[in-house]
Amino acid sequence: MGPLLGKRSASVYFYVLILCTTLILWGNFTITLCSILLATFWTLNGNFRSGFKTLIQRKTSLLYLVICALILGRVAIQLPQDEAVLIFTAYLPLLIFIVAIGSQKELTHGKFNSIMLVFVAIIVINTVYCSISYLINYTDTLNFRRIGLFMSHIRLSLFAVMGIATCTHYLFFNRELETKRERIFLWISLSWLVIFIVLSKVIIAYTILGFLLLVFIFLQLKKHNSMKVKALIVALFFLGIAGIAAVLYGEARYFISRDVYPSKITEKTRNGNEYNTLLNKQTIENGHYAGIYICKKEIDSCWLAATGISLYEVNKQGYPLYTTLYRYMASKNLRKDAEGFAQLTNDDITNVIDGFTNYRFTSNFSIRKRIYEAFWEIYEYANNGDANDHSITQRIEFLKCATKTIQKYPRFGVGAMAKKEMAITYHETNSPLSKSHWNLPHNQFMLMGVMTGIVGLVIFIACLVGLIVYSRKKWNVITISWFAAMILSFFSEDTMNTHAGLAFCAYFGALVLFAQPEKEQ
Repeated sequence: MGPLLGKRSASVYFYVLILCTTLILWGNFTITLCSILLATFWTLNGNFRSGFKTLIQRKTSLLYLVICALILGRVAIQLPQDEAVLIFTAYLPLLIFIVAIGSQKELTHGKFNSIMLVFVAIIVINTVYCSISYLINYTDTLNFRRIGLFMSHIRLSLFAVMGIATCTHYLFFNRELETKRERIFLWISLSWLVIFIVLSKVIIAYTILGFLLLVFIFLQLKKHNSMKVKALIVALFFLGIAGIAAVLYGEARYFISRDVYPSKITEKTRNGNEYNTLLNKQTIENGHYAGIYICKKEIDSCWLAATGISLYEVNKQGYPLYTTLYRYMASKNLRKDAEGFAQLTNDDITNVIDGFTNYRFTSNFSIRKRIYEAFWEIYEYANNGDANDHSITQRIEFLKCATKTIQKYPRFGVGAMAKKEMAITYHETNSPLSKSHWNLPHNQFMLMGVMTGIVGLVIFIACLVGLIVYSRKKWNVITISWFAAMILSFFSEDTMNTHAGLAFCAYFGALVLFAQPEKEQ
């Protein structure tokens, strides 16, 4: 054993993991602290020769080391440039988590179960705290992105999904936790985390949860021998698919069947004032065009008389009141004149001030609202080319820019200069995105292509495939869920480019792939 820890090494390692699992969800500082704790333990534990032997012999840790070398090695070439120092230090915890945990022996089943129970408790506490804080401080906002106090709401949703998977594993597929108290705790945690994911309105979390539901159904079919039970599960599955399809079509129809845009707008209001066309004619709400039949003279005076606020100020979301009002009235199929304004209620006016653009969605907790917004973003992008502030469609512009950058540096990428080089590409290609939206690809695969070139991207993908192949002996609901959450998130996020994402991929991955004992036959 190590020269300082001696026979206490295994116990100290277990308690360090417990402490890290407790701390790692509480922000960048605690993630850095966890990497320091694990690095300190690894140093004090000593026994480096056998530790490196374990690290190299375990194929999954070896593949992870290749990923570390790929990223850190490419960036190290550019040291001591400021950008390279920043990126190198940001990715250093990746190496620490892999080496510190990958060089240790697997935990016992009991110790691993204890760590996972601690994780479930912490993610529940974290999400409850974040939700309460959000409800207290942001009751007037539509922006659910603020719900994550210690990390982005998307990263938080990944950990919440893993909490759901952990609860499912122990409730349905692993009978090691048999006490009534533990099972009640797991059921309560599972229920809350599902509610949190639904209310979070993170599309990638919905996607991952849907995939895990398919895995759960498959495992249940494999588990039960009764044909009646299997038939019931299959029937419920297809019933659920039909329900989802009905909800999706219910919102998509507003963009499929819409008003016929008039070729000429020559009518006047009943007061004899002319209508104007102020917005792009393609902007619609509930199938009705928002930019037509606007009488600026009448609507301005009516709004000012009703609220005492100029229509050219901003709503509580920071967007112009007049665009919000026009879209809101279009959602009710009202003309934007004195007659149409007279049909608005006080609640409608309050909704406009609060930033709601559609009378059907005046709650922050509507799933249909997020689905509608997704279709609205896609429609706007297809017809107006505007992707600014639209979380789905602006990713298309990110990917276009990343592709162009990879084409400029195809072999070995640009390393730590990814953000700088992509900004140059945005400028050179006259991107429709405003400069404040010139971001990284929001796709881990494309970011690897930008940073390490096509060569690095191929190695990265090969390592991910290898991790899946060589972790077969540890496949269970937790392992499959972690792989699914990580890889699916790679398609919509630069997951590893943040502290929280790195913790999810590296620390949680190390627990699942290295510390978790192999399943008993």
